[in-house]
Amino acid sequence: MPRHVSGFEPPADGWSVDRDDLLDRLARAWPRAVVDPIGDARPGGVRDATWTYAERDLAVEGWLQRPHNAIVLDGDDELVAQFAAWFRKLVPDEIEVVFADEGYWAHVILPPNVTPEDVMRLYADED
Repeated sequence: MPRHVSGFEPPADGWSVDRDDLLDRLARAWPRAVVDPIGDARPGGVRDATWTYAERDLAVEGWLQRPHNAIVLDGDDELVAQFAAWFRKLVPDEIEVVFADEGYWAHVILPPNVTPEDVMRLYADED
């Protein structure tokens, strides 16, 4: 089930995820990730850039959601939690970051400096 990380409303200063910065940081933090920088180029497409990452027998697919106020992650819980914690560190501390399932039935706020283990625990507590 896809999980949305963020979904924040851009604050008054207009902050949003900088696509190029995200892709640069992704390449440095996850060098084995396979990135499609074009994503869904169709008019009205929601996926700006996509990536896949696999290690051991785990895999995750992620994408930057237009209008750059969320990423979406779909894959094994362990890797989803790792990417969610990594992404939280890219967002300014004062911005509330939400981690939710596709239907928004289960959702938690990811605090600054959250760890992958914290994400797993917080999300499990919400189920």
